[in-house]
Amino acid sequence: SARYEGCKDRLLFVTYSTVFEYLGYLEAICRALDPLGARAALFLAAAVSDYFQPWAEMAEHKISIPGPLELRLARTPKMLGALRERWCPRALVVSFKLETDQDVLFHKATDALETYRMDAVVANELHSRAQRVHVFWRGQPKQTIERQGDERVERPLVAAIVRAHARLLGGEGRG
Repeated sequence: SARYEGCKDRLLFVTYSTVFEYLGYLEAICRALDPLGARAALFLAAAVSDYFQPWAEMAEHKISIPGPLELRLARTPKMLGALRERWCPRALVVSFKLETDQDVLFHKATDALETYRMDAVVANELHSRAQRVHVFWRGQPKQTIERQGDERVERPLVAAIVRAHARLLGGEGRG
């Protein structure tokens, strides 16, 4: 659309292939944005795997064994705490959760607000992700945003986040 074309240079889209690249880029971008303070806004919409294979455990050469292969994975490190505490503590940070069970989804969204001090968590249920999102705000009630007609649910979602960021910049949030 013309609106997107007019502002696409103000968005940074970063592509990556591995969890190592993602975490490295995330830290570098956050540290670069830190001088902007509360004017910076991060939307952490990447679907990062819960598990990964550490570099130290990766095979150096082709694996050739006669029997079945056993793969051991480690939990992917949660870097949201480092992001909030050290990399860009004053930025508006919005993370995303996708689950198939609403109770699990709501629990994980609330936990992310408390544990990692996210400003907002956008919570999607897999079966209704294009029609409805729940936004959990730190210090505010949960907001449910529904798709209206032909309009994508992202439009009112972005509008709600922009309003929250404006409030943060207006002095209602971090300095």
